[in-house]
Amino acid sequence: DHENFEEQFREDIKKQDNFIIVNYWRQYYINEKDYIHKSGHFALIAGFDQKTDYVLILDPNATRFPHHWLPLKHLVRMMSTYDKMASMPRGYLIITHQNNNKQSDQYRIYL
Repeated sequence: DHENFEEQFREDIKKQDNFIIVNYWRQYYINEKDYIHKSGHFALIAGFDQKTDYVLILDPNATRFPHHWLPLKHLVRMMSTYDKMASMPRGYLIITHQNNNKQSDQYRIYL
């Protein structure tokens, strides 16, 4: 259900200690080859604008794909596709920073 997935993602992105990495399906046109490239992709979420409901994508290949804003509803659809190579759905990964007043910080990973 896209609506529940979108609402959960919206809640997760608002939490200050969450770092979110998304796995989403994207496709783009390659002029030199007259070809549409289709593949899964990982990127870091750097921000969320609640007024426009857009997320800021920090693409790891920034020289080819500059960082960009994307409507949350589109990202949710792109994350809701099935990864045939991994034999599982795409989605997002949450890395949470926790400091329990110990000497070292702790990070938790949620799938």
